[in-house]
Formats: sequence, structure tokens, C-alpha cells
Amino acid sequence: MRSYVEQQVIRAEKNTRFLSGYGFKYFLGGGDFASDQGPMFSPKVFRDLILPGLKKVSAICHKYGGCHLFASDGNLWPVAGALFGESGIDGYYEIDLKAGMSLEELRQEYPELTLLGNISSWSLSQGSAEDVKKEVLSCLETAKKYCGIIVGLSNYALPETPLENIDMMLELLRNQN
Repeated sequence: MRSYVEQQVIRAEKNTRFLSGYGFKYFLGGGDFASDQGPMFSPKVFRDLILPGLKKVSAICHKYGGCHLFASDGNLWPVAGALFGESGIDGYYEIDLKAGMSLEELRQEYPELTLLGNISSWSLSQGSAEDVKKEVLSCLETAKKYCGIIVGLSNYALPETPLENIDMMLELLRNQN
């Protein structure tokens, strides 16, 4: 695992240096490492093996004038302090409401972290139009209450998602005033 993380840092240095030369400012990273029950490895493994590399990647992004955005769905609370507080990342996307990652709690705990997402892909694909409306409006209400939140789909629209639900979400997002 340590070798893999070290290779990711080397790759981040090359990619960030190259892309920043073309004006890129937002560097996306991360990877799914948690389920609804929590991370697939212990907080100690995260702290010992993953966190040092994440800190290096964040420093690289900052060195080139960029922001490091990290993605993972699932329940990240067991490693949240290290991931959102110590790693140096600037933003978190794929925020998974169904796994307990709420915008309100994240904003209160990590006021400097930019938050993106929180409308559940599952709710969009499996819920009723009323479920979608309730979830989107709840996310928008939180975003209006705090700064640094971009409301959107937590991951992607699943192939079986009813078009009516996508239309409902987009209409609510467009008319958020």
C-alpha cells in the first residue's frame, strides 16, 4: 500500500505541474474507500499509510496555485479528522448523505472545507419525485445557511434513474432563489 501511495504522489506532481501550466486550478483526487458502515481499513491504517501521501498531494496542488479536491462516498466519519482536518485538502465531493455524511454536520465540524454534492444518487434513482424534492430542498437550505457549499448530485445519475427525477432536481437547482 505504501508503494502505491508513493506512486500516486509522483503522478500527482507530474500531472499538477503539467496541468497548472495550462491554467488548471482544481485538482481532483480520491477514491472510494468506504461503505455505509465506514472505511474499508482502520483509522490507524489511514493515518499511517494514506495521510502522509494525501498531505504531499495537497502541498503539491498548493505549490502550483491550485486546490486539492478529494472524493469518496461512504461513511468517512471514522477518519474525518485526518482526512478533512490534517490532510490539507480544500474540498470534498461525492458527499454521501445515505451513509451519514450530511452537509450541516460537515460544515459545522470543518468550516473551511468546500463541500460539493449531497443529493443522493440512490434517492434520485429509487425515490419518488417528492423524495427528490425534499432532499434537494434540504441541501439547498443548508447551503443558503452556510457558505462554501455547492449542492449537486453526490455521485452520478444511475442508468435506471427516472427522467422526471432528474428534471425535478435540475429545476429546483436552477430556481433556488
